[in-house]
Amino acid sequence: CEGVCKRKSKPDKISTIYFISLKYFKVYLSVPSVPRNRQRCFNMSTKDNSSDGAEKKTQRGTRRQANAEASTAKDVGNVDTSQAGANVTVDFTTMMEDIKKTVAAVVEEKISVISNKLDIIQNTLEGNSQRLNEAETRISTAEDTIASLETRLLDTEKKLAALTNRIDDQEGWNRRDNIRIFGVKEGVEGKDVVSYFEAWLPKLLDMETKKGRLRLDRCHRSSGQPKPGVPRVVIMKLHYPRDKAKVLALAAKRKLLFEGATINIRQDIPQTVLLRRRQFNAACQKLIALGIRFRMQYPAILRFSHNNKNFSFDAAEDAMEGGGLLLITLFADCFPPPPHRAV
Repeated sequence: CEGVCKRKSKPDKISTIYFISLKYFKVYLSVPSVPRNRQRCFNMSTKDNSSDGAEKKTQRGTRRQANAEASTAKDVGNVDTSQAGANVTVDFTTMMEDIKKTVAAVVEEKISVISNKLDIIQNTLEGNSQRLNEAETRISTAEDTIASLETRLLDTEKKLAALTNRIDDQEGWNRRDNIRIFGVKEGVEGKDVVSYFEAWLPKLLDMETKKGRLRLDRCHRSSGQPKPGVPRVVIMKLHYPRDKAKVLALAAKRKLLFEGATINIRQDIPQTVLLRRRQFNAACQKLIALGIRFRMQYPAILRFSHNNKNFSFDAAEDAMEGGGLLLITLFADCFPPPPHRAV
């Protein structure tokens, strides 16, 4: 900027020529001139009263005076022109100094504003960077914790499944001598439930026993309030396991009736096992429609035979989609469905 100001401090040629022309024009205006009318009258009078020598002498004097005045005017013009150039240089330098100050003030103000904004942006970026670092640290810690928790959760699920199976197995062993009787009307047993069913069950099944009675350890109805027309289930525990097996075998051979109601006798099994067996309902219905005998092995294993091949499924999805029943469905037209009753 200083170099530009130094180059601009000298007056350029156009400005100098302008001021010199202006001063020279002023000097020219200051020289007295003779009107043309008066000069013509003067010339006519001198022609009549003077000679040729006098006229030449007068012209030479006039030329000398004009030259002297012109030289004087030239000197004056040179002096005024130099003074004008000096004044122009001073004024231009002052103006450039003012422009420099103004521009410097404006630039400094703008730079100050930009600097403040940059400081704010930098502080914001530093804060965001710190927050991101903290977030990354927390996320990394959380991922490590989640990974360890997933491993522990898998181990816990395995242990829980094993414990659940053990509990179900123990509950099944505890109920191994129990049977459930469906369809017995409410209140027929009276107050002494055990004594009534010890004599009632052999009569229903035409079962030979000592003194016409079966020994029962316990006997009661299922919990809950009785509903109209829906009697509660009778649950009984037989003292001898062989008596339980005999009762189930006789109940499977024929249809049982008591006071006009159908009686069904089933093995008492845990609720979890019962829910697992219910998942095979669709597969069992398919087997019944095809006339294939099947049985449900404890706890929930579907077994059947077809074309001298044995099939076993412990999951309902495998039984329906694993190829067992699908294969039978493809060849279902090859044989007629015989009468069937599930074991």
